[in-house]
Amino acid sequence: MAWSRSLSGKATAPCSSKLAQYLLFICFCCCTQRPGLNTGSAFVCTDLKSCSLSCMHRPAKALFLRRHSAVRALPDEDDMAELQARINMAREQPTLPFLVIDSMVPGQRLEFQSKDQALEQLMEQGEIGVLGATRQGQAYPFGVTATLRLLGPFRWELKAGRHIKVIGPVEEGVDGVSRGKAEFVKDEVTPQDELVAEELGVLVQEWRSLVEDSLHERFKGQIQQILGDIGPMPAPTDAGAR
Repeated sequence: MAWSRSLSGKATAPCSSKLAQYLLFICFCCCTQRPGLNTGSAFVCTDLKSCSLSCMHRPAKALFLRRHSAVRALPDEDDMAELQARINMAREQPTLPFLVIDSMVPGQRLEFQSKDQALEQLMEQGEIGVLGATRQGQAYPFGVTATLRLLGPFRWELKAGRHIKVIGPVEEGVDGVSRGKAEFVKDEVTPQDELVAEELGVLVQEWRSLVEDSLHERFKGQIQQILGDIGPMPAPTDAGAR
């Protein structure tokens, strides 16, 4: 382990840390550039503070200050916790481009035709938010995430993902795409919800027969296609997904 010498020529204690050795080496580079000092000697300065402030060797001084500032700038546990909280919020409350077209459920596919050029912009965004609307054209606050892809000339398909709720104003950008903040809907199932969910099987069958027999489907086999997309009905214990 290297020893350093003070101005009086007495040996000082050996450097006990890599950082101290590094700082003393920097000061060696600084001090050997001072006028009147023998640049070939083994002299190094032990007064790190005064040396770093007064030495004439600017490049070494700048290096020392940069390294010293970098050490002081390292984030502590509170900084890392705050950063992680922001990341989690961005994941749970993303800003999404929105398309108001129809109400959908997770897993559902929706094919449609359109010549709207804004759809190409939406397709490039990746995941988007899809909302239904009232007869007056007012968008519902609940919807789903979805991916959009082009099937052919003016033919598009949406594939629904997770349930979302719009929590911020939706504003149109200069590119013609409307964007806003949303949050993922988390189901909090209670025992009462499970009891109600047990009755849904019979109700769905009744609703399906009413829609299919009254020719209210948008196209023949629409309900059958939707049921095929979303898969089997979950158990009553998973009432939120049922």
